[in-house]
Amino acid sequence: MKIRFTCIFILFAFVSYSQSKELDTTLYNYVLKSPRTHNFNRLADFLVKDSQNEKETVEKIYYWICQNIGYDYALSRKFKSSTEQLSVKNILKNKKTICSGYSNLFKSFCDYAKIECVIISGKSKQFGGKIAKHAWNAVNIHNKWYLIDNTWGAGYLTKGGNFERQLEMEYLFTNPNDFIIEHFPNDSTFQLLEKPITNNDFESSSFEILREKKFKDILD
Repeated sequence: MKIRFTCIFILFAFVSYSQSKELDTTLYNYVLKSPRTHNFNRLADFLVKDSQNEKETVEKIYYWICQNIGYDYALSRKFKSSTEQLSVKNILKNKKTICSGYSNLFKSFCDYAKIECVIISGKSKQFGGKIAKHAWNAVNIHNKWYLIDNTWGAGYLTKGGNFERQLEMEYLFTNPNDFIIEHFPNDSTFQLLEKPITNNDFESSSFEILREKKFKDILD
């Protein structure tokens, strides 16, 4: 069974949602040839180079992080992480982090590419209704916001706490109606919904029934 992770707690997930975007093999294969370096500027130059548009750049950044940064289970168990532990320099050196580090690294690459990006703090909801603190990103491309979760896109933890890399495309440019099923931002603006839901909605048993129905529909 996969274990989906958050910043503070390690929680069980049952199944991933259907992919919201297909893998772009051309961009993916390009990213696989990235330089073997801890130097942020060299990596950022590589990811920005030859992109046809901002969406391609964001996609390459997503691929690179998912394929190179693992989830740090030991760090997630600490009560509080230091600024140094979550710094871009430290993440690139150790090749692992937690959700706040993933979102910080993603934003740093976007900032380098001059793509508007924010870090979103909130909470995530796992299969079965368990809730924990979490962080993810949104990017603004041509005046439209897109939701992205590199942490969940990178892979999962085994029951024993070992990270297994597995690229999950459903957390890149995710439809807000699907994203809200698992992610509730502190700032309701970043639900990106015409009619934002409330915290009570997110935590309600009736909303959990909708989540479970979605899982069932996918399994069927």
